[in-house]
Amino acid sequence: MLVKLYIDVLFVTNLAISIVLISAAAEFTHSVVSPKRLFAASLIGALSSLSIMTGSKAVSVSVKLAAIVIMCAIAFNTLKPRVLVKRSVILSLVQLTFLAAVYLFWYFTGSGRIYILYGTVYFDVSVLTLVFAGIACYTIISAAEKLYSEYTYRNGAYKVQLTIKDRSYSFEALADTGNMVRDHITGKPVVVLISDKICSDFDLFETLPEGFRIMPYTTVSSSSLMWIAKPQDIKISDGKGNVKPVSAAVGIVEGSSEQAIFNPGLLT
Repeated sequence: MLVKLYIDVLFVTNLAISIVLISAAAEFTHSVVSPKRLFAASLIGALSSLSIMTGSKAVSVSVKLAAIVIMCAIAFNTLKPRVLVKRSVILSLVQLTFLAAVYLFWYFTGSGRIYILYGTVYFDVSVLTLVFAGIACYTIISAAEKLYSEYTYRNGAYKVQLTIKDRSYSFEALADTGNMVRDHITGKPVVVLISDKICSDFDLFETLPEGFRIMPYTTVSSSSLMWIAKPQDIKISDGKGNVKPVSAAVGIVEGSSEQAIFNPGLLT
């Protein structure tokens, strides 16, 4: 069957799709992707779709696989092999989820046609179909991420160990997907420390020591302020003896529970 392809449609469509898919993968991995990196990575995805013009299945598939790795390297700003492989696998699964969503929507509505050529999908469908498919994909990925995180981390026993200005602390910790706090300046996720001890050690109620700053935050029931600091080092350990250094800021709030709360995305 001959298919008439429009290069501009192919490029623009795959650019939009790549933006949605990378955003969904970032949601699943609790990663923050800057708009510039998101657009640059999506351009790679759009350009890779043009490989079908070579007429070679082997070339097209190879280009697509390489593009996924490059997209992840750009979007997630990493060249670490383990992280890169994991992000690439997740992005590939997100793409499969999107294709399934598009196919099901097309099957039940009969809106347009879908062509799969050498691993690249060309949609001869309405914009509305693509919009709904993108929304469906993002919703499915977000729901899957919630279920996965709650199942994986719900009953875990964790500890957070950190050093602030040469003072070391250790806290029992709770993994909570509801902790979406990010440092407004660095963009890093914030590990919340509920600790009267730290407040007392640094006299936070009376002064604002060097290296600390105040940031507002909101919970389900209230709004307040926390002291933000950059730890010299911070690690999260689980009950199995695994220890992982993480890149995060800490947010200190008043409280006697002496507990840490972190987003489980820090462990991915």
